[in-house]
Amino acid sequence: MSDIPVLAAVHRYLSEAVNGGNHGVLAEILVPDYRFDGGGTPVIGRDDTYIPMVSSYLAGEPTIDTAVHEIVTDGRHAAVWLTKYTETPRAAWEAVLLYRARDELLERCWSEQDWATRRGQLKGDLPAPGTPIEARGVWATPARPPDPDTEALARAWLTGRPEATARAEPGDAATPRPVLEVASVEVNRQFTS
Repeated sequence: MSDIPVLAAVHRYLSEAVNGGNHGVLAEILVPDYRFDGGGTPVIGRDDTYIPMVSSYLAGEPTIDTAVHEIVTDGRHAAVWLTKYTETPRAAWEAVLLYRARDELLERCWSEQDWATRRGQLKGDLPAPGTPIEARGVWATPARPPDPDTEALARAWLTGRPEATARAEPGDAATPRPVLEVASVEVNRQFTS
């Protein structure tokens, strides 16, 4: 387990609450006013809202497990790229979870999950996945300081100012902005490491 508090809490969340089915650990690692943002209406409050919601979800997914592929942390925040998977029914889908800690407890999570892939696998439209493997040593990821230049470039790229992102070496093509049909972009939280 990591000696970086945010990573220690995320590790307990994934290994004990999700993989181990011990939902009681959530009261130990989340602040009382915990907030979860993932695909719609925010869920605010640990005891009366979030724990019952996640406990119900996990009860419906008794074979759920996770494999963490990469972590980025600045010591207070952690970005976690992982694959969630179930044996019955057989499915695997990627997710990116962004956590923010308050002291040694998790206070907020922003979640994006590839539910379209999961639905396609369950319907039989996509092939059944193999079992994902966790990256070796991923929980030993060190905290790194922020990089203001990277933050400025990312914000410019997200908000559609491609001229601000053209920092490529001569002869290299600048990373193109994705083709998205959106009216505006709001950056809720940003950190680099």
